[in-house]
Amino acid sequence: MELIEVDKLRDDILNDSNYDNDTINHFLYLVDSQPTVDAEPVPYGGYVLPNKIQICPDCGAKMEEESENE
Repeated sequence: MELIEVDKLRDDILNDSNYDNDTINHFLYLVDSQPTVDAEPVPYGGYVLPNKIQICPDCGAKMEEESENE
C-alpha cells in the first residue's frame, strides 16, 4: 500500500485542462471512493542496541533495520 496526498491529487485533477467536466468528475469519484487510513510517520533509529531494545528510550523510534526498498 502506498499513501498519497489526496488534497494535492484532487487539486491536480481539478486544475487539469486536458479533460472535460465529465471525465474530471469521474476521476474525482474514483479518488473519493478509495479506502482511507489514518497514518502517522514512524521514526526509525540507525542501529539495534545489543540488549535488543526495540524502542529507543530517548525518542521512541523503532529500532529495526530498514529493508532495501525503504
